[in-house]
Amino acid sequence: MELFYQAKIGPIGNHIKDEISEYCFENGCLGISEDLDFVQPSLTYGAEINENSENQLLVYFSDKPTLSFLQGFKQAFPNVSLEICEKEQEDWQKLWKKDFKPFALAGPYWIVPSWLKKPEEAERAIEIDPGMAFGTGTHETTKMASTHLLSVMTKFKEPRVLDVGTGTGILAILAELEGASQIVAVDNDVQAVEVARENAEINKMKKIEISGRPLASIEGTFEIVVANIVSGVLLMLKRDLIRTMAKGGFLIMTGILVEEENEFKEKFLESSGLIMVTQSSIGEWMSFVMQKPAQD
Repeated sequence: MELFYQAKIGPIGNHIKDEISEYCFENGCLGISEDLDFVQPSLTYGAEINENSENQLLVYFSDKPTLSFLQGFKQAFPNVSLEICEKEQEDWQKLWKKDFKPFALAGPYWIVPSWLKKPEEAERAIEIDPGMAFGTGTHETTKMASTHLLSVMTKFKEPRVLDVGTGTGILAILAELEGASQIVAVDNDVQAVEVARENAEINKMKKIEISGRPLASIEGTFEIVVANIVSGVLLMLKRDLIRTMAKGGFLIMTGILVEEENEFKEKFLESSGLIMVTQSSIGEWMSFVMQKPAQD
């Protein structure tokens, strides 16, 4: 197995980060990563980098850094810690697939990796190959959204469903399997759109329209709107989420931290005209189901 070398540098302040990065690249490093400290004082989406924090740089080399590199670094940055360690190159995609096993999602549905056979105990299977897109179905928010979706689907005959932030397409596929007449799934991540389309094809879906269109461009209304995103984005999209709900329709939202519960509910329900139907939590995450009145 091939080896590579990682240099851990710091913690360092932002004032010296560029100088160290330049020195490393001049001496043959392959790349640099940094763990940044973010702050988000409110639910308003748009976390900012904490410019006053000190962070560690991880610098990667194909060959072991030379003695001259180490001596030059120490001379240029005498007060900065540097540690070299040897790493084995791994095929991360193969290792990840090895750890992705079938599991129960909600109701009779299981998520099954597309390269594995459906377990006998899996009554109904949704085959998924996440590729590089977000969402294998294991996250608490996806489980809650799936459970709520199954429940709300029973209130309509062949409802229209809008899936905002579809990721790998799990919720859109679930909606078609449960009898939705039309499913529009959108995501602003190009990779997610591609992967969701592939997963829809794997599961032989016929009624799902998947695109990267912004929510503001979606016309018409839907009996069920589901948005598995994050709290700040949900608040940013509030107006269009409500606009796309049919009268008497439901909005399923997940991606809200438990600690944000009261603030989020207050901000989202304010002047919305929506009725809170139910809410649930798993671990540190919350979900909400709201309904638009059938009559104004």
